[in-house]
Amino acid sequence: MAPPSFPGHDGGPLAGVPSRVMAQWPAGHFVENVAVADDGTVFVSLHSHNRIDRYRPDTGELDVFSRLPAPAAGLAFDAAGVLWVTGGEVGRSPGYIWRVSRDGTVEEWVQIPDA
Repeated sequence: MAPPSFPGHDGGPLAGVPSRVMAQWPAGHFVENVAVADDGTVFVSLHSHNRIDRYRPDTGELDVFSRLPAPAAGLAFDAAGVLWVTGGEVGRSPGYIWRVSRDGTVEEWVQIPDA
């Protein structure tokens, strides 16, 4: 049975694609977001542990890239390859935007009082 159509979708067939597990975390870890750097390195925000983990597909290595003073949520790279992170305690002000350097150093860029 075909799934219902979505607006803008032509209703064509859906098919699975090959996949594999690249990394996993123990129970109690809340993985929030993912961003991929130009070199293919994958960065993952762990909201539950106030940190960003890094997965290197060339070696299969997973490590802690940086630790944050509050829970991490969104991740994005800018055109220069700088990693930007949003976060904060859910339901509590302020929200934050951090700039994370290539070596994992975290710099608070701005606090958002009404976030």
